[in-house]
Amino acid sequence: MANRTDTQADTVHGANPQYLVDRIVRLKIHNDAYWKEFCFALTTETLIDRAIEIDYVGGTYGGRRRPCRFLCLVLKMLQIQPDEEVIMEYIKQPDYKYLRALGILYLRITAKAMTVYKTLEPLFADYRKLRYRDLTGKFSIIHMDELVDWCFREETICDVTMPAIPKRQIMELTLDMEPYHSVLEDDMEDLEELEQQLAEEEKLAEEEKNKATESTNAEVLRTFNLEAEAVTEAEESAAAAAGYPSAAAAATNADADTVAPAEEGAARIEVEKEKDVRRSRSPRRERKEDRARSAEREQSRERRDRRNRSRERERRSREPERRSRERERRSRERERRPRSVSREKRRSRSARRMKEQDRGREKGREREREKAGQRESDREPKEDRKNDKRRKEEDADDKKQAKKVARKEAEAAAEKEKERDVWKEELARKEVEAAAEKEKERDVWKEAEEKERRKEEKKLKKLEKADKQVSKDKEKWRLGGDGGKAKKASDEPEKKERTHKKKDAKGDLSVEEWNEVRKGMGLKPLSK
Repeated sequence: MANRTDTQADTVHGANPQYLVDRIVRLKIHNDAYWKEFCFALTTETLIDRAIEIDYVGGTYGGRRRPCRFLCLVLKMLQIQPDEEVIMEYIKQPDYKYLRALGILYLRITAKAMTVYKTLEPLFADYRKLRYRDLTGKFSIIHMDELVDWCFREETICDVTMPAIPKRQIMELTLDMEPYHSVLEDDMEDLEELEQQLAEEEKLAEEEKNKATESTNAEVLRTFNLEAEAVTEAEESAAAAAGYPSAAAAATNADADTVAPAEEGAARIEVEKEKDVRRSRSPRRERKEDRARSAEREQSRERRDRRNRSRERERRSREPERRSRERERRSRERERRPRSVSREKRRSRSARRMKEQDRGREKGREREREKAGQRESDREPKEDRKNDKRRKEEDADDKKQAKKVARKEAEAAAEKEKERDVWKEELARKEVEAAAEKEKERDVWKEAEEKERRKEEKKLKKLEKADKQVSKDKEKWRLGGDGGKAKKASDEPEKKERTHKKKDAKGDLSVEEWNEVRKGMGLKPLSK
């Protein structure tokens, strides 16, 4: 009774709300101690207290695939089916993040596509951290916006298969849904404006720097030209005093390799620039920059390797979950496939096969977990060790409780069987006694009837004998004569009276009395 859906609940996607959770997961939740102890008789108000107490999100974990408390509360919500306004309040409240996560998952399972998109898309701006427990029981950190993104992209979340919803682009084309407006678009526009401003400022600074460089170069060139002209005039005056040809004649006879003063100044400026560049790029500084670049390349390589390793670990950790989903999907397909065997037989056969597979996987994973625990006991955090210890204690308590219950049930069954045997023996004994009593009563009745019959026969014989005697007397009197006849006729009543009196004296019945008796018995009366 405690596991049945509320009678006033409506169907969701054309089925019982609890059937949206797979049958194997649902049975594991119903057999869990947390479901039996803390989820009994929960309402929409008291469920809030239980949701505040949970501290992580997850589905099933460990070798026995025990359900998390978060998954138990999701199934409880499907069982009691709260109103949509209550679920909206769960999602809108900002104080308890795990209560919001509970409302998000329930809304994704039960609501329509339009409601899901309009309600969950604004939650992409929620960046709060959530603890997530994976299939192996390890904890990791996710964010609220990741959980919302899973609701739109993943087929299975926390071991619950999500109902299919159309893509947003299709809904925008068919249902006149507004295009998606990201909360990051405003920030992107501000960032683009800031980048444009920085680019303009850099451009202005570059132009000012170029102008300053050009003015400095022009000043240096003008100073160099003035110095060159002064030197030329001094040389010409000295050559004129010594009798050498003038500067004009020397210029005409100069070789092609001579450089004009302006060109020579420009060349000197270029040489000075190269010297400045060489000074700025000293060997020590170049070695330092090379070391920094090599260290940066090494760090980027290490980051890439770590990222690849983490992805590989994540892929390996998700591989058992993917395989289990594939097996469950195949089992569902086998159940849907028509066969000659009845549906109940197929279900029992698949359930038995799944139990055997779960038992084998459980044993294998138990051995692997023991080996891994021996290797990584030193590296495990204290909280994980406590959780494992508590889980083992809970498993041991569950086994003890199950044994006690089984023993009590066996004793009660034996007691009932014993009482049933005693009752059967007592009933058989009573039946035998009743049959003997009836047989005894029948025998007594027969004896009494036989006695009564004998008495009646004796009486009849006596009456017949008396009748014969009377007939003989009549015959004698008739054969005697007239006097005798008269005497006979006169004496006959007296004789009859005397015979009747004698009979009465003896205690026998008279003819009239005997006729009354025969009349009561339904017999023919005697003749007088």
